[in-house]
Amino acid sequence: MLDLNSLEQFFGADSGETYYLDRQTGEVLASRDMFPEELENRKRFLQVPDFNSPEAASNELEEFQQYMREVVYEPDLHIRLEEALQNGTPLVQCERILLDYYSDLDGWYGFQDELKRKRLMKWLSSKEIKPSF
Repeated sequence: MLDLNSLEQFFGADSGETYYLDRQTGEVLASRDMFPEELENRKRFLQVPDFNSPEAASNELEEFQQYMREVVYEPDLHIRLEEALQNGTPLVQCERILLDYYSDLDGWYGFQDELKRKRLMKWLSSKEIKPSF
C-alpha cells in the first residue's frame, strides 16, 4: 500500500539521486539500493519524476502567477517578481526576492507544498495508482 506522505519526501527530491516507486509494496527505493534487474522491471518499479528540473519549473509558472495575484499586493514587489519570472530559475529567484520582503514565508512554503502535492497526485493518477492517506 502506497503511503502518500512517505512518497512526498522523495518526490522531486533535490539530492541528485534517482528514486523508484515499487508498485507492489509502495516503498520508495534509491537506485543505488537496487539490483540492475530490478531497475529493468518497469512494470513493477516506476522512476519518481524530477520535478526540480527546468522543464518542470516552467510548468508551474502559471500557478505561481495566480498565487502572486492572490497574495502579493505591493506594486514594486510585483514588478520584481515578474522580472524574476523571466529568469532561468524563476521560482528560486522569486523565493529570494520574497525573503527580502518578508520575514515569515509560511504562505510561500505552503504554496510550494500544495504545488508539490498536486504534481504528485497528477503523476500517480497518470500511472493509475491510488495512494492511501
